[in-house]
Amino acid sequence: MTRFRGHQILVGGDARDAEIKTPYPAAFRRQMVDLVRSGHSPDHLAREFEPSAQSIRNWLVQADRDEGRRDDG
Repeated sequence: MTRFRGHQILVGGDARDAEIKTPYPAAFRRQMVDLVRSGHSPDHLAREFEPSAQSIRNWLVQADRDEGRRDDG
């Protein structure tokens, strides 16, 4: 599977044995979360960078869970 606007990539010859690898490094995802928290909208960031606005929102929700700001996950 090839990279297409933030979707995961299958790495390996056989899909059954392939590992799934995210195309965005953790530091990049963290930077997007920080930008949203500082007032930028996910829609604006999606237009400026490659990930979709929904991906950025998902990263924000996950960061909130990881930091104990949410308990719904």
